Amino acid sequence: MMKDPAERPGGTWMLVLSRIGLLTQLGLTLVAPPLLLVLGALWLQKRFGCGDWILLAAILVGVISGICGTAGLIRDALAHDRRTVDKNQGEHR
Repeated sequence: MMKDPAERPGGTWMLVLSRIGLLTQLGLTLVAPPLLLVLGALWLQKRFGCGDWILLAAILVGVISGICGTAGLIRDALAHDRRTVDKNQGEHR
């Protein structure tokens, strides 16, 4: 029985790559919503002559959605790690 992810074939590298993937996903989840909403707000300002308020609203909504998305991703990653640890502890018994 394999109890530790590092004991699986290629386990150490797979663990490292999964953590790098998680960090990349965290960064994109945090940065993408504000960036896309700001670009959209700038387009709206240029196209329809909207005021500066739209840029402020885009920044606010983008930051909030980025934080919420990142929090959800962290919550899911922690839950996955807990399930893995619980499963491995069950194998030790």
